[in-house]
Amino acid sequence: MLALQGGRPRAVLAGVLWPESAEGRGSDSLRESLWTVNHQAPGLLQDDARIVALADGVDVDADRIRKHVSGARTARSGPQRLRLLGLLRDAGLLSGWYEDWVLTEQDCWLRLRLGALEGLAMEFLEAGETALATDAAQCAVDIDPWRESALGLLLRSHLASGDHVRVIRLYEAFAVRLRSEYGVAPSPRLSALVAPVAGRRPGWAPVLTGRPADHRPADAAIAARR
Repeated sequence: MLALQGGRPRAVLAGVLWPESAEGRGSDSLRESLWTVNHQAPGLLQDDARIVALADGVDVDADRIRKHVSGARTARSGPQRLRLLGLLRDAGLLSGWYEDWVLTEQDCWLRLRLGALEGLAMEFLEAGETALATDAAQCAVDIDPWRESALGLLLRSHLASGDHVRVIRLYEAFAVRLRSEYGVAPSPRLSALVAPVAGRRPGWAPVLTGRPADHRPADAAIAARR
């Protein structure tokens, strides 16, 4: 929590980390935890009577990734883009943790990671690096298979590399899953992306039929169903 949110008052830490404990018991648990950390990792914490924080100079990988993500796109060099892609590829946050405060952090981190991967895919596409664009877009799709913006970038990457068969297969598989799980169709924008190559197949038509709600972007329709 200190690494992700910065220094926190003792009372806040006790309340969030031991939400089901009585106030006194939560404070006792915090004191025990601080004692353990200070003995196992001396110098890791700054701890006074009220605020607990990480010591100055402690390196936090999440901060490092945020710094790379926030850098101006136009100022990023090829090696910097590659480094960021490597950082983002396996940058899950506290996997297997299910406390409420962790779930909130994971949601924020997921959105940051997806946005950064999509931005990288676009940068690679603009630079003509289609293989790396495909890699970045695929990472985003793997994280959230229902995210149309990520799938759209993956389709664009395959289109740029001339892999039209894969484009059609990816689109049709997504359309089938979307219809089966949520009863909606891909957005017209996604279908239009595929139409120039898929339309060459006899009898092909974009999957746009169904209830009126089907014509909303899939991301919005899925969110509404949830």
